[in-house]
Amino acid sequence: MKIRMIHTMSGSPDGLTIYVYEADQIYDLPSSLARIFLEEGWAREDKAMNKVPEVKASGRARKRSDAGGSQAPPPSGDQ
Repeated sequence: MKIRMIHTMSGSPDGLTIYVYEADQIYDLPSSLARIFLEEGWAREDKAMNKVPEVKASGRARKRSDAGGSQAPPPSGDQ
């Protein structure tokens, strides 16, 4: 499910690895994690995003500074 983050938040799409999802970036996430972000108001779904080409952000994802987190997957786009 494609979502646009409203706030920068941490999350784990697989229950093992923690990623930081940056505000104003678009991510294609598992529906279970996307629903949490949507229900909490941390992200929004925009169905139009699935039809419009996106501009990839380079270097926008960052490593979590505490607890040894990992770098978030790149924002979704043409892959």
